[in-house]
Amino acid sequence: MSKMFRFVLVAALAVALIVPLAGAQDKTVKTLYCTTDTTWYVYYATTDPGSNPLDQAPWNGPLPLAGNNIVVNPNQTIWFGLENQAVDTNKTKVWLYLDGNIVFNGLNDIDTLKGYGPDTPYHGSKLSKSPYGNQGVVFSGLIRPQPDWEVIVLKNKTSNAATITDVRQCFQCEPTIPDVTNIPSLTTYGIIILVLLLLASTVWVIRKKRAHVPA
Repeated sequence: MSKMFRFVLVAALAVALIVPLAGAQDKTVKTLYCTTDTTWYVYYATTDPGSNPLDQAPWNGPLPLAGNNIVVNPNQTIWFGLENQAVDTNKTKVWLYLDGNIVFNGLNDIDTLKGYGPDTPYHGSKLSKSPYGNQGVVFSGLIRPQPDWEVIVLKNKTSNAATITDVRQCFQCEPTIPDVTNIPSLTTYGIIILVLLLLASTVWVIRKKRAHVPA
């Protein structure tokens, strides 16, 4: 095998692998898709509210879905109260969506999901944290039985202030399926280019050998 043939073969393989990867780089896939219920209000407090109802101090709200300017400084703790107006008293899943600046990297849960209301005790789980979109985050947890309101406690554990603009309580969040219908793969563009380059290199080798055949 000549050096030129080996070079063409390596180049063909490289192109076959690079093409599908380049096509896939422009795809943005959300990890979650959440459905918001605008009648489920969210409140917040910067001091421990204890078991105080959401319409009493130190709670602030209800918050609009967007346009907020809630700054959480480094090492600061913030409480979010989620009003529960669901009819199903067996509801156990809670989702809180936040967006803004340094929200996903800055805010972390420091306690289990809390619940308050006439039925006690409430058993809340440890919260899960998932990215959403470019900078957003979704905190989710399980609780039983269904309380009148839930409380999520977060803390900014970074050295930079986090700014919360969007606050929404979701009644359902599901993982999204990546859109792969238009992403080139090795079985499409890559294979075609590989075959064409191999054919071209074969023709080149044959012609070179014929050129050296004595007359």
